Amino acid sequence: MKRPDKDMFDPKDFLAKVGAGKQVLEFHKNQHVFEQGDVANAVFLIQKVKAKVTVLSDLGKEAAVGI
Repeated sequence: MKRPDKDMFDPKDFLAKVGAGKQVLEFHKNQHVFEQGDVANAVFLIQKVKAKVTVLSDLGKEAAVGI
């Protein structure tokens, strides 16, 4: 199976065409965007900087699983 070219998906082009429900949001450092256990009702596309993805264990310990 052939992999698609990296430039086939242009996020700026996609966001320009997406209709109702699209929002551009700005978050600040250490602000939670989505928390473990929340109902999934959105798709997030990060346009600038970075985000840290963490999980919380049953004992309350937090572990980063991605940046």
